Formats: sequence, structure tokens, C-alpha cells
Amino acid sequence: MTAEELLTKMYEDIKVIKEELDEIKSTLIPEEEPTEEEMREIELGKKEITEGKYKSWKEIKKELHV
Repeated sequence: MTAEELLTKMYEDIKVIKEELDEIKSTLIPEEEPTEEEMREIELGKKEITEGKYKSWKEIKKELHV
């Protein structure tokens, strides 16, 4: 088997492993659709960010002395 063939085989094997891991992940950690209230909060947060009404995580940690 040539180096190129080996790399191709390894790549294909890795793709299969990734698909299997994604399947396991979705089984163990199911995704949930956000509620209407959560969607309103998300939209409000996006609006506040657009308007510059937010603090960075670094600023928040500094204020909390973390």
C-alpha cells in the first residue's frame, strides 16, 4: 500500500469514527429547541449587543473579583 493510499484509508476511517462519535454525542446529549421565552431573551441579547449595551466576560469576572 502506498503512502497516498494509506493516508486516504486513514482519512476515511477517521470520517467514520467522527460520524460515530457525533451519533453517540447526540444520543447522550440531546438537543432541545429553545422555548419562546428563551428565544425572546436571545433576541433581546442580540439587540443589546448591537446597541453596545453589554459587558465582556472579562469585565464581569473583574467586577466579581474572580
